[in-house]
Amino acid sequence: LAKGEHVHEVFTEIAQRSRSVELTPKGRGLARGLQFSQPELAAKACAAAFERGLLMETSGPSDEVMKILPALTVTDDELEEGLALRQRLGEERE
Repeated sequence: LAKGEHVHEVFTEIAQRSRSVELTPKGRGLARGLQFSQPELAAKACAAAFERGLLMETSGPSDEVMKILPALTVTDDELEEGLALRQRLGEERE
């Protein structure tokens, strides 16, 4: 639960910092995502993450949610590396 809560905190921070698009944190446990008010941007964000080595995918009826589903065995360091990358992507887009 602690890892999932940490992901929620980071995604909430990303959503609050976003000025170019409205983001809403979603999910439970380690299955977390960010819902984009402009659905096409979720796919672009996933593609940018993949180019940098982070596997993310879209979900939702309009593919408007960018989600992560890390393995339950993910280490704290691995999780932190992925979250830091996601934060940097958000900063690059602003």
